[in-house]
Amino acid sequence: MTSNRITLLGRLGRDVETRVIPNGESIASFTLATDRPGPAGSAPVADWHRVHQFDPSPTVQAASKGDLVFVEGRMQYREWEDREGRAQWTAEVRAWQVLVLGRPQRGDAPDAPPAAPSAPADLGPAGGEEDDLPF
Repeated sequence: MTSNRITLLGRLGRDVETRVIPNGESIASFTLATDRPGPAGSAPVADWHRVHQFDPSPTVQAASKGDLVFVEGRMQYREWEDREGRAQWTAEVRAWQVLVLGRPQRGDAPDAPPAAPSAPADLGPAGGEEDDLPF
């Protein structure tokens, strides 16, 4: 048994582009950046993926640069000849599921964790001294 399945979680490198192809289907195309560890002691390295999805949802069509996106699909490899007759090839993800998970907050770095909720103000015991509590 064989399998061709890919799962990615990353940030959009540019706004999603949607177009209608000659047979009338719409297709969304975007680039997705994922990180992998860099050499010891250095920053992570970004890997870039080309992604295409047929019949994208309105949420996917509205996604923009920096959005956190989950992609599930398969790898597809295409080969063609350029104008000079040289063989060219590309690898791309044909997505069957794309979920837009969130947008970075204004001023936040794209991979910054969300801000921790602030602690509630110390309101003290309700209606009296701590000795009045039943526990």
